[in-house]
Amino acid sequence: MKYLHRMTVIAAIVVLFLTRCGNPEDPKPEDILITFTYLTANGSAADTTTRLTLIFDKDITGLKVADITLYAGTTGAVKGDLTKTGTGVYDLAVNGITAGGKVSVSVSKSGYAISGDPKTVTVYYNSSPSTNIAATFTNLMANGSATDTTTRLTLTFDKDIAGLSAADITLTAGSTRAVKGSLTRTGIGVYDLAIGGITAGGSVMVSVAKSGYNITDGSKTVTVYYYVSSTAITAAFTGLTADGSAAVTTAKLILTFDKDITGLSAADVVLDAGTTGAVKGDLIKTGTGIYNLAVGGITAGGSVTVAVSKSGYNITGGSKIVTIFYNTASTDIAAAFTDLAADGSATVTTTKLTLTFDKDITGLSAADVVLDAGTTGAVKGDLTGTGTGIYDLAVSGITAGGSVTVAVSKSGYVISGTPKTATVYGSTNTAPETVSKDRFEYYWIDEHDSLVTSSGGATIIASDATLTITAQSAGYDVKQWHLDGVNTDLSGNTYNFSSTITGKHIVGLLVEKNGKLYNTNITITVGTMVTFDINNGIGTAPVSQIVSAGSGITLPDGSGFSRTGCTFDGWNTNASGTGTNYDAGSSYTPADNITLYAKWNLPNGTEANPFLLTAGTWENGSITSGTSAVWYSFNVTSGTTYRVWWNDFYQGNSTKTLDVKVDARYPDGTAIFTGVDSAYTNAQSFTATQNDTIKLKVYPYHSGTGTFAVVYSTNSTRP
Repeated sequence: MKYLHRMTVIAAIVVLFLTRCGNPEDPKPEDILITFTYLTANGSAADTTTRLTLIFDKDITGLKVADITLYAGTTGAVKGDLTKTGTGVYDLAVNGITAGGKVSVSVSKSGYAISGDPKTVTVYYNSSPSTNIAATFTNLMANGSATDTTTRLTLTFDKDIAGLSAADITLTAGSTRAVKGSLTRTGIGVYDLAIGGITAGGSVMVSVAKSGYNITDGSKTVTVYYYVSSTAITAAFTGLTADGSAAVTTAKLILTFDKDITGLSAADVVLDAGTTGAVKGDLIKTGTGIYNLAVGGITAGGSVTVAVSKSGYNITGGSKIVTIFYNTASTDIAAAFTDLAADGSATVTTTKLTLTFDKDITGLSAADVVLDAGTTGAVKGDLTGTGTGIYDLAVSGITAGGSVTVAVSKSGYVISGTPKTATVYGSTNTAPETVSKDRFEYYWIDEHDSLVTSSGGATIIASDATLTITAQSAGYDVKQWHLDGVNTDLSGNTYNFSSTITGKHIVGLLVEKNGKLYNTNITITVGTMVTFDINNGIGTAPVSQIVSAGSGITLPDGSGFSRTGCTFDGWNTNASGTGTNYDAGSSYTPADNITLYAKWNLPNGTEANPFLLTAGTWENGSITSGTSAVWYSFNVTSGTTYRVWWNDFYQGNSTKTLDVKVDARYPDGTAIFTGVDSAYTNAQSFTATQNDTIKLKVYPYHSGTGTFAVVYSTNSTRP
């Protein structure tokens, strides 16, 4: 009867394991001994597994997907490509997962005696995947050495993390007493975290979490250094206080030492703002050993931590903590700090920052603006109103390009949206030599297009593609190539651009001709590639399309290709038709590079003329009004075991609409099985008793119309 308790596939796997383990085949003397040591899976309760990692004690030469058997259990997992990622380490792509659970993997390879398999691991399935952006924390480094105290950690990710700040980073200092400071973006996916307060060398741990992102590869550990020169002057950091009160927002911190610290500046002070939003500004000496540090951008009261280090000094007393205040008077005017932009370019040093608010801020001055220059050396100057809610802040003293942070507070106003960060340009982004202004001439690509050409004339490419850009060499001397404002240190006539970060990128070229420098930029859009596979059809597949991030395309119809006896029924993410369906003519927005496969509906075969199945290939079918059954056939060889699966409404991957039963018979009418309701989780298997053609009859379990799919194979794993 339908709905009776069904034996799970786990029992079959256990039997298979016992069979494999009971009588292992003795290795041949010439076989290389290998141990299958670990099997892991990525994913989590919120992230469907896409990869299994197989680890052996050494490399297996020529290992292929075909050498790996995946027992999917009830998960629906299907193996994909195999990629070697390290010595003895291989990543096996998996897809098609419809339920979390256990899968097992065994490996056999000619010329090798592999012990330790099979291995089992849990895979995950999330039916409502997160919209968070996936990012990987790939590396953590520290500057410094045995003779130079660490002042900076460098965090590297596989892409930019929009809005990443020091507040998103957890620093576990261990015995080093390190304190984190500001975070500065220095390249694509590269960020420098200022640290101070180190009193001993040792290991620190960094972990990162950012709203809107799934950041993998967890926390990382690095060694930091502490060094005190024998000639260093010892000074004690004796006190830290803050102005302000419950009724007045803090505007400055007062740092006290037992003596003056010659040349002490804000760059020598590390401020960990915690949850307060505080940003450090200028440092001013107000007395012997007393310094006022301007702070702004405070959005909440709470504790902040300050650490100080200065070349030539051994500053004792460690880091110090103080409470700062935040007050919003009910009569204060609400204003929003909406934008911060910097002038300048790869070859022009920044001279001003433009601050934009949603309204004018009466009496706003440079004294109300706190500038954290990071590693750029920037110093703020005058503030000038240039439009409604728009103010230009002069900056000077920039010695290096990088990120600066601006916070704004004004008595009588509650300013939201503060602080903000912008990239400024400095000496490391300028021409490679000192030249007078009259030597520079600038041409944009649309005005001087003979200076640069790109392969195929392309300005949009897929995220895994490479675009070759060529400088026209006649009379020009190539000086520099820039990418997104950063010098690449390349100066050849060609530049190969490639990026996995979707969006717009600017490649700049600086050349010299007849004593003048010429600059030209080309804007390249990195998009996602949608490729179309006509899936055993004949004709011409639709042309692949590259799509800008967040944009959509209209999916092609069936023009230009066909499949004998079949009807085109749109596109699917899986060649077997068991993935996600998309209608022809519908709008589709890809999240990543993808191949879409033509989905074919088979004709309704008759008993006299059944449709011939192909081993291992799912075939979609349907029962329509006036049709009582659909017939299929496949050839069998005596003594061979065959397995038949079908995907329907009752048991399958939730893509089919009709609950069906299936009969299997020899041409003379001898029944193999009849009236079987379900065989998606557990196949219907039989061993052929003669060389012949088997006929399958698919018909409704009760009545009605709808869709289903059927497949057969000699393998034990469902295709």
